[in-house]
Amino acid sequence: MAYTPKPGDGTLFVNKDAKGERAPAMSGYITAHRDIKAGERVRLAAWSKGGDGGRDKFLSLRMEDERERREQPAADPFG
Repeated sequence: MAYTPKPGDGTLFVNKDAKGERAPAMSGYITAHRDIKAGERVRLAAWSKGGDGGRDKFLSLRMEDERERREQPAADPFG
């Protein structure tokens, strides 16, 4: 079964077919979870994955809105 990314998630894979030093080292896609306006900044987070069991290394991506980060309540340092 093929992986279907959830809205806000994406993946970058190593570009094995890079032709020349100006080619991107990695390429992939992200599935937007909403419409994005031109010039708008969207926060991305990445996790290094793979490289085990013969799998190629890749980056797992998560797109997050700045306003979502601000709206999250701060963690209580005393539990």
